[in-house]
Amino acid sequence: MKNIIVKYMTFKEMQSSYPNTWILVSNPVSEPASADIISGYFLYKNKIKKRVLEKSKDLKVEDDFIINLLRIIYTGEIKLPKNHIVCL
Repeated sequence: MKNIIVKYMTFKEMQSSYPNTWILVSNPVSEPASADIISGYFLYKNKIKKRVLEKSKDLKVEDDFIINLLRIIYTGEIKLPKNHIVCL
């Protein structure tokens, strides 16, 4: 996993270490009633989301590290322009 760092961290640690950055997290632990991440294995970071997505596609499992689930998360606040609505 070239340029990949496998480090177990809480999401707060990820936010403080990599502010306003897109991060790739493996095996995330989330709140049962929401999608909020509590912790997981930090793998990769980049300011450009597309590069993080490309890195996730190129992952190769090595050293007996098992990946059950991957999430790409932004560690900052996403600001929308005025008069925009987000529908889920």
